[in-house]
Amino acid sequence: SPGILDIWRVRGIGPKKVKLFYEQLGISSLEALRSAAESGALATLPGMGEKSQAGILVALNENTFSKDRTPYDIALPQAEAYLDYLKKNILIKEVRYAGSLRRGQSTIGDIDILATGGENTPQETVDALMKYFIAYPKVQTVLAEGDTKSSVVIQGNLQVDFRVVNEDSYGAALFYFTGPKQFNIHVRTVALKRGL
Repeated sequence: SPGILDIWRVRGIGPKKVKLFYEQLGISSLEALRSAAESGALATLPGMGEKSQAGILVALNENTFSKDRTPYDIALPQAEAYLDYLKKNILIKEVRYAGSLRRGQSTIGDIDILATGGENTPQETVDALMKYFIAYPKVQTVLAEGDTKSSVVIQGNLQVDFRVVNEDSYGAALFYFTGPKQFNIHVRTVALKRGL
C-alpha cells in the first residue's frame, strides 16, 4: 500500500522495521505510525526502545523523508569529504565508501562507509572511531551510535552509515555492503551449492 511506502521513507526506518510495525501493530500509514510513537507503543516492540521511538518522532516532526534519492554527482563529493576527514584519524587503517555509491548508481539512497582499524580492532578503538565519526562538522543529526555501526544525517539531508570491522573481514564486508541485496543473495546461493 502507498502508506507502507511513506513509512519506509521516514529517516531511520528500513524494511525490517516497516514489517515489524505492520505485523505487530498493523501500522500502514504515517498517521498510525505517529500515534504509535506518541502513545509509546513503538518502544515496546522487539529491538525498539524509547530512544528509537524518539528518533522516529523527530524524523516525523522534521518531515525529513528521503523521498528523493541524491544524484551521484552530489553524493560523491560529500562522501569523499567525509573520507578525507576520517583518514586524518591515525586509528583508521583503511576506509572506503560502499553501497550504491561504489556501484556508481545514478542516484544514492544513503552513503555507506566501511573502515578497519587493523587485524584485531579492539573495542576501545572502535568506540573512539564512532565518536570521531559523529564529530564530523557537517553532522546535523545523530541517528545511532553503536558498537559496530553508527548513523548520522549530514547537511543536504543525506544519511551516512559507518561500520568498523577487523582487517580480515574488510574485503568480505566491502563486497557485502557494496551489494545490491539481490546480488548478495545470488552469490550466497551459489556458494552454498558449492559447499563453501
